[in-house]
Amino acid sequence: MYGSKKADCIFHCRGIKKEHSGTRVVTAFFRDPDAWKVLEEQVLIRLVTSKTANDTLRIWIPGCCSGEEAYSMAMAILEIQARHGTSCTIQIFASDIDDAALETARNGIYPENIIADVSPERVQRFFIHDEGGHYRVGKQLRETVVFASQNLVIDPPFSRFDLISCRNLLIYLDVPIQKKATSLFHFALKEGGFLFLGPSESIGQNNDLFGTLSKKWRIFKRIGIDQQNRVEFPIIVTDQEHRSLDTRGLPREPRSGSVTALAHEILLREYAPVSAIVNRKGEAIYYQGPVSRFLEIVPGEPTREIAETVREGLRVKVRNALQRSIRENETTSVSARIRGENTAVTITVRPLESPKSAEGLLLISFVGQEEKPENATVSVEQSPEELETSNEELKASNEEVMSMNEELQSTNEELETSKEELQSLNEELSTVNNQLQDKVLDLEAANNDMANLLNSTNIATLFLDRQLQVRRFTPSATRLFRLIPTDLGRDLEDITCRFENGELLQKSRTVLEKLQPIEELIQSEEGDYYLCRIQPYRTMDDRIDGVVLTFADITEIKRAQEHSRFLPQRSMPPTIVFLSRILMEASSG
Repeated sequence: MYGSKKADCIFHCRGIKKEHSGTRVVTAFFRDPDAWKVLEEQVLIRLVTSKTANDTLRIWIPGCCSGEEAYSMAMAILEIQARHGTSCTIQIFASDIDDAALETARNGIYPENIIADVSPERVQRFFIHDEGGHYRVGKQLRETVVFASQNLVIDPPFSRFDLISCRNLLIYLDVPIQKKATSLFHFALKEGGFLFLGPSESIGQNNDLFGTLSKKWRIFKRIGIDQQNRVEFPIIVTDQEHRSLDTRGLPREPRSGSVTALAHEILLREYAPVSAIVNRKGEAIYYQGPVSRFLEIVPGEPTREIAETVREGLRVKVRNALQRSIRENETTSVSARIRGENTAVTITVRPLESPKSAEGLLLISFVGQEEKPENATVSVEQSPEELETSNEELKASNEEVMSMNEELQSTNEELETSKEELQSLNEELSTVNNQLQDKVLDLEAANNDMANLLNSTNIATLFLDRQLQVRRFTPSATRLFRLIPTDLGRDLEDITCRFENGELLQKSRTVLEKLQPIEELIQSEEGDYYLCRIQPYRTMDDRIDGVVLTFADITEIKRAQEHSRFLPQRSMPPTIVFLSRILMEASSG
């Protein structure tokens, strides 16, 4: 089968395995039938039977290529619905970055060799076999799938899905991107939703996000609570993430084993203050020294935010110092005291500017009073001047907290307003969608009426556009032209005629120029006679948008006319006489 180049779809993003660029991805209907059987038994039946008629079954298929995977999923679900008598709404979102592949998927036209993968029962139920030897996806199947252009590693994901089928896409991503994509899938699934991967793919070390239903066929169930802090948009890996990182996530020079390196290590361990490196979110990514003196593990969900892990009495000061250092981009120092202890602590926050890989990080250090020999005799009690300084700092901290509270309140009000606007917009979109659906139904009815009219008439009719290309034709027209369904859009001069006439094209151009109908008499290869009438094609708003050629079969009348030459005029029926005059005028014209 034909498919898009998934590697090329996302090749421009970092983190993609370069050796896979240019690889033609193979796709097919119901690829790995055993996997589909297990998926149906363990997942699809459970999902379909758990839905009511008012519910919606939502499925996302990223990297859908030319649509075979999406239509396979739709066929399997429709069959389950038919067997179990359920009627929930089916919404399958299929996405890819290859526009050509998406166009193929939307058209839903596939070659005859799909019968090797699709059973005869499914072909008969879900496909239409045209005269050109192709299979076209039927209306019921096509209406269940929505195809959209989306880049998995750049664009925001969809959400609230019951099932995600992402097969043979993760293998083209590097390990860091695979890990982030797996977290993204966890975010996009409903609680208890399912993930279907290819036979060569896995969830890696994300066992806390997914439980295994079928290890062999890579079917997983979403577990755990939402952890939005693990999801990054976009999920492209940065340059820093591609560099060599130590276990704490920071660049590290290899140890040389020299005396200088040993001295640096000893000095760092014995004299450097307890420190942590944090990002601009305040999340710690590296610790140095005996951090347990100033940090502690608090009950609840684990967090890396430094302000939440420091001991009581230091949290407000740490948060304020971080905010000030980030805002002013300069070193900030504050004094604090651990609650319940007579330990004064100096907290210093300094933005890091070198090396380049540390840009955007901050170094926060904690120095206890006992670590400074010159201050060893300082009294634990604060002097009036120190008390006044502490009060001023508390006031400043309180003002900052109040300012933050006002900003949060303002943000909350803006979010409420945005929510109301989105709700109003959603109602308007629902109204427009209902109107469009009514118009689609009207248009479908009109098309059905037109199709039945054209199929039932015995008059051969050919509709051409302004470029004299075939727009539509009746079945009777195939007696005069060698036409097949795939000839729509072809030039008239490329269509072989079954009659002797070399002026049909020129006369059609003349009708377009003068807007006056033209009639002429033609004779087919079988010896039948037709009255050809060429007239302008007028739209509802009276625009000229091509020409219409009609061919009325007058063989019997022509033969009666020839026979009448040997009979006296008074012995001929009046009708024959009248039609003969018409034929003579048409022949002379």
